[in-house]
Amino acid sequence: MSKLKLDNVTLIVIEGRTSHLDMTLKAKDICKWYIDFADVKVLTPHAYDNKDIVVVNRALDTLQKYNLFAMAELYDYVDTDFCLVINWDSWVCNPKAWTDEFLEYDYIGAWWNIKDTEDSWNGLRPGSTYGKVGNGGFSLRSRRLLKFVQENFKFRRVFDYDARKPYYDHFNRKVDGELGYVPGIRPDDQTMARLNGSFLHDNGFKFAPIELSQKFSVEATDATYQDFLNGDREAPGLWEGQFGFHNIWTDLREWKDLKKWGYETNLPFQHLVDRVLDGDKTIIGTPSNHD
Repeated sequence: MSKLKLDNVTLIVIEGRTSHLDMTLKAKDICKWYIDFADVKVLTPHAYDNKDIVVVNRALDTLQKYNLFAMAELYDYVDTDFCLVINWDSWVCNPKAWTDEFLEYDYIGAWWNIKDTEDSWNGLRPGSTYGKVGNGGFSLRSRRLLKFVQENFKFRRVFDYDARKPYYDHFNRKVDGELGYVPGIRPDDQTMARLNGSFLHDNGFKFAPIELSQKFSVEATDATYQDFLNGDREAPGLWEGQFGFHNIWTDLREWKDLKKWGYETNLPFQHLVDRVLDGDKTIIGTPSNHD
């Protein structure tokens, strides 16, 4: 198989939970099987017998810590013009879907179907699309964006990463035309794309258009997957040839290498989906991770 070569892209995975590390390494290996990256880094606090492991002095055992690290420190680990960020539940499925047009933008991830009236964080201008692209669990980010976010987002950081101590951060956004503070933990993708979409756009950063993001990735959620099963074929639920995907709810029945990698069901993580449906909040994270 002729492999796609991405000489200016680093593959990045951030994972601090030992329970998820084997799944993380498998997702990384799938991406490497399809693509020759300039570099590959699994950022984790755990020493592990894998040449792609880069040990970081951060606990990274909650989504709060992941989100802050991804914005405040990721730039320090990327030497190429771009990085492809994946998670344990996301990977490349179709290298033939790659286009260098992806590299014309600073950020691209799966599209969020957010209506202007549903934007509770008020980070989008009416009619804008850049804040709706999108999901960070499988996303391409420019190094210049990582640098700007690290230097210009106002973080109040407690970087001893001791779970016994308070953990806070602040994100800046435009409030009545002025930079203000919004306290609390927010997912890194929503912080950049939704909360600060206008701020980043005004500073010259380009979010991919929706049409291109739909070729890049798909992300299903428990709600959209149920809508898909109930006959709504417009709801994100099925992978249909995109470059990659994110989330345990995404149906991969069309992925030709599903069984090659040892997955026997349309949902590769069906056993985890079942646990989530049974009320287990340890798989993805607890609701407090997003408060």
